[in-house]
Amino acid sequence: PSAFTLVPPVSGHGAWINTSTYVYYPEPAMAGGTEYAVSLSQSLKSAAGVGFESSDGNAWKFVTAKPQVVTLSPSADNPIALNPEIKLIFNQPMDAESVKGNFLFSGNEGPVSGTFTWNTDGTELTFVPEKLLTRNQGYTLNLNKAAKSRGGVTLGADYGAVLKTFDNFAVTKTESNFGSTTFTFSAPLAKVKYEDAITVTPNVDNLDAQASDDGLSLVVYGNFTPDTNYVIELAGQLKDQWDQSLGDPFILNLRTPALPPSLTVQSSGSTAVFVRPDEPVLFASVMNIQKTDVTVASLPLLDFFALQDSFDKQQAYIPQDPHTFTQTFNPVPSVAQTVKLNLAPQNSQLPTGLYYVNTASP
Repeated sequence: PSAFTLVPPVSGHGAWINTSTYVYYPEPAMAGGTEYAVSLSQSLKSAAGVGFESSDGNAWKFVTAKPQVVTLSPSADNPIALNPEIKLIFNQPMDAESVKGNFLFSGNEGPVSGTFTWNTDGTELTFVPEKLLTRNQGYTLNLNKAAKSRGGVTLGADYGAVLKTFDNFAVTKTESNFGSTTFTFSAPLAKVKYEDAITVTPNVDNLDAQASDDGLSLVVYGNFTPDTNYVIELAGQLKDQWDQSLGDPFILNLRTPALPPSLTVQSSGSTAVFVRPDEPVLFASVMNIQKTDVTVASLPLLDFFALQDSFDKQQAYIPQDPHTFTQTFNPVPSVAQTVKLNLAPQNSQLPTGLYYVNTASP
């Protein structure tokens, strides 16, 4: 049996999901912004045959939500395409003719004509202008409060947004990092083989270029030599998605950054390294470092074992009676070089034992 009645009446069908849950499916959807009264059927009984003791608490009222726009796509926060698909998503099925009659999309030249399509549920409107929009122009979208839902309820308040189109095609920003340079554009790129529109002087091996998913940036990769002057030229024929070209070539003069300073002690992966007493040196690879201080101190056996399992302990360890040896280098910029780090004074041996060693480059 039906579990309840609704006033005003609502067409549809109901079903018992189990002995305690009844679900009613309105067909069509209930009217928005409408108060409904629910009364449970007094003939309902439990599985044991027990009915309601009284009618108290067996009736209540609720109000359905008014129709409203819940999502606008594309967002007004970013520029829109010249050939956009403007989607309005509503919280309930809408009257298509009522929405169309109260919909206005306009720019500097006046109202913009276009096509209206809906999803099968009547909750998503897609408006497509019949012509390309003008670049760098604001367009006003307005849906009058008189627009109705399928249930005949109006929005009750105007809905509006201002959407701005992409600007004329140009490079707006560049950023260079290790091995790559990124060009940012005012409008999305057309999909082409970008390497054909790029010239790098002097030449670099493995030149490659990839556009971002939104087409608003182009990353140029290659085997760029660090700390070197380059000229990157984007051809004037490079175009955006709506066939507008840069016009003039875009020329970027840049100097690639030097590689970061580094010092790496050569080892087999362990924090413990064996050296000969008569050759107390560590071999290391250094880059862009001119000076290093090597601190050496005798390390008690118990401390040695305590430091093996903790990088943090190694960094916090304070040795007793340390000795520091300063060495200078004459490095080639951004080129790794193998050097010897002295652990004892020149022409001296290092007594057999365990030692703490720390390197620091100011």
